Parts: sequence; C-alpha cells; structure tokens
Amino acid sequence: MSFTSVTGRGSVATALVLCIASSGASVAHATESTADRQGLAALDYGFKFASAIETDPKGKGAAQTGIILAYLKRGAVDEAMKHAGSVEGWWRGVALAEVAVELAGEGRQAEARELVRRAEEVRQTVSGWENTRISSHVAHALALLGDLESSREAALKAAEADPREYLGQSVATVAEGYAVKGEFDRAMAELAVLEGDEELMTTWWRTSGYIEISRKAGLSDEQRVGALMAAAASAKTVPGWRQVDALRLVAEELHVARRHAEAVAALDAAEKMIGPDGGRATRPPTLLAEIASSWTKVGEQDRARALLVEAEQAALRLPIIDQPGLYARIATAYLDLEDETTTQRVLDTAIDRAEKLTNARPRALAVVEICRQTGIHGRELSRQDRARLDALLEGLGDPW
Repeated sequence: MSFTSVTGRGSVATALVLCIASSGASVAHATESTADRQGLAALDYGFKFASAIETDPKGKGAAQTGIILAYLKRGAVDEAMKHAGSVEGWWRGVALAEVAVELAGEGRQAEARELVRRAEEVRQTVSGWENTRISSHVAHALALLGDLESSREAALKAAEADPREYLGQSVATVAEGYAVKGEFDRAMAELAVLEGDEELMTTWWRTSGYIEISRKAGLSDEQRVGALMAAAASAKTVPGWRQVDALRLVAEELHVARRHAEAVAALDAAEKMIGPDGGRATRPPTLLAEIASSWTKVGEQDRARALLVEAEQAALRLPIIDQPGLYARIATAYLDLEDETTTQRVLDTAIDRAEKLTNARPRALAVVEICRQTGIHGRELSRQDRARLDALLEGLGDPW
C-alpha cells in the first residue's frame, strides 16, 4: 500500500481500509506507556513531508492521515492526537475519529468523546461520500465507547448510502461493540448475517471482524479459536489479491494463538494466490514483501528471506514513482529478520529512488511512504538517514 498514488476515491478507500484493518488485526492495542517508542522520529518526518505538500489538498490530507494511523499502530496515541487536528480538509474527520477509537480502547472515554465531537463537526461541513466515510469511522469509535445504538445508527446510515462499500464495515463495527461488552455469541451472530455475501468489501470486513472478536480480552480458548477459524474460512472468500492480505493477517493471529500448523497453511494458501515459483516474472513484489514479513512472524525465516530476495529483484519492474515505498517495505521486512546491514542497504535504495523524482509532490509522497513504513516497523533513523531527509524536505518546491 502506497500513498504515492492516492488521488481519488477508490485508491483512498483501498489504502485506508488496508491500513486500518492491518493495524487492528495484526497488533494488539497498546497504551502509550507500554508502546515501543522506536520509529517515532520517522513518523515525525513523515508528517512534516505530508504537511509540506502545497498543490494537492486531497493528497496532503490522505498522506497526513496515513501517518496518523501509523502513530496509532505504534501505540503512540498522544502523538497521533497532537497531529490529528491539523490534518487537511475532510480527512481531519477520519483522523480524529480513528484516534478516538484508540482512546476508547484504552478507556480514555472523555478524550475519545471530545474527538468524536470534533470529527462530527468536520463531517457536517462536507456532503456526499466524504460525509459518509467520516460517519463510518465515527460509528467505530462509538461502538468502542459502548454507545451501540448510536453506533448502529451511524453505521447503517453509511451502509444505506453505499451498501457495497459500507455494509460489511457497518456490521463488523456493531459486532466489535458487542465483543467489547463481552457478548461473544451476539458478536459472532452479527457477523454470521454476512455469510454468503461475496462482495469484496463485505468479505474483507467480515474477516476483519472475526479477527477483532478473537483478540478481545476475557475469551475462553474455545471462543478465541472459534473466531479465528471463522476468520480463516471467511478469508478464503475474499476476491482477488486482497485475499492474500486477509489470509496472512489470519495466519499471524493463528500463530499468536499457538495454532502454527493452521498459520502455515494459511500462508501457503496466500503464497499460492500470487502464483508458483516458476511464475516469478509476474509475482507482485509488494505482496511478496508482505507475505515474507508474515512468514517471519510465524517463525519461518528461510521462507521469508527467499521471498524478499525475489521482491527486491522484482521491484525494478515497477515505475520509479512506486519504487521508494516498496523498497522501504522490503527494508522493514529485513528488519523483522534482524538483518540490520541489509535493512540499511535497501532503505538507502528507497531514499535514492525518492531523490530521483523530479517533481516535489510525488517526491514528498514517496518520502511519506518511506517514513510510514519505517515508523510502523519501529526502525530508528540513522544520522545519515536524517541528513538525507532534511535535504529532501528543504528541497521541496517548484515544480510540484
């Protein structure tokens, strides 16, 4: 996922859905006092680059929101809250609502409700699909605050406005609300209503919903495994290459639940989705890097490294505008393997590619993605990294 090409409704929706779902499904909520603080300098740089974009307000807001979500994934809720109010345009409503989600998850209800109020203020200034998108994120925050009726009302309004986009999300939102209240059976029953629906976004959110239920506190082992098995079955119904992301997220959770055989089976299925080893000329390097990272998380380092070597070679096939973010992702996957030398080498390549972009807007967006990937994975910036980023930031200007 890269913010270098986020310009329209479809690409924005795809980027944020993946980012938010990955954040929720692959890591547990962490309070700021226990969060791993590594990588936050990279996110600070990312927000500076996103905020420096002068000619593309929509791209600016999307890029800023991507960094806000990255702060949240790192558990840095206060940093996210500090920056959310300065996000450009209607994206501010999304950012505020997502910070409210995390605050609610930490029990900081008064602060969460204040951010919901501010998100609603932004929503009321826009109409059309932007209004609906903010409403869907507000509904999520309300669910975690325990306001299930208000959450259901907001979620259903979003679903009515655009059923294909929001039906699954609306149901998953309410289901998670019941799970937070400890009503496991009710939560599972909510999602079961979506069984048989093969729409892309519905299958994605159904899968994500089962994963979120499986992660709630207070479940019995039987309940947790039951939710994960439902997620695994649902993941197999997600259409197209999005199924790869669904399967690998399920695999990571299965490994955490000590279901290693099922985790390996899910990742095997994900890798088969992108073609056999003999089809390396067409295997997408972005998905290779993501699957490699998941192999590392389930303890299969040799399989991970083989895919990363392939991904790095395949990255050269992509347009140069897409290469910086991909190389950054490959670098962070090597970081998961505790291979600092290769991490730095590939990260240097990512920055090299960004420096070669002529126009300031794509150059800034490329650096945002480098910083987002680096920050999410907790990679500290070296003195040389910082010097290069400082020079890139200072050099932004015409031609945009």
